[in-house]
Amino acid sequence: MKQEASRFPPQPSRTRAKTFNTWVREVGALPRAAFGISKKTGKTTIRRAGRAVLRPSEKMLKKWKEADPQITISRNSISGRLTNAASYGAFVQGQEQVRWHKQTGWKTTREIQDANIHRIVTIFERTLRELFK
Repeated sequence: MKQEASRFPPQPSRTRAKTFNTWVREVGALPRAAFGISKKTGKTTIRRAGRAVLRPSEKMLKKWKEADPQITISRNSISGRLTNAASYGAFVQGQEQVRWHKQTGWKTTREIQDANIHRIVTIFERTLRELFK
């Protein structure tokens, strides 16, 4: 799950919303002066990465890498849970995902779970067999 969730979709166009987006993934919001047009590609690029960050990112990728699975064992079941500690995670990849993130290719954790359910169940079953040997 962590590996799949930390695969970010490509960065969308900075002018898609008809305003210039100065947010840089895993960095934060840079001042507009930090951007320029590349002579090679003609696309908007960051001129100087050392520019001041106006609003720092909570670094969602880093939070996925640091995320520890939470295993809950009750009398009748065992369940696992993996969450991203970034405050905005639910709006990007969670149950409250906003339309904008869906349109730009972000997968929800539910979609990732559903696509990998057989693998997850196999891992749980193998682990249980090992525990009960």
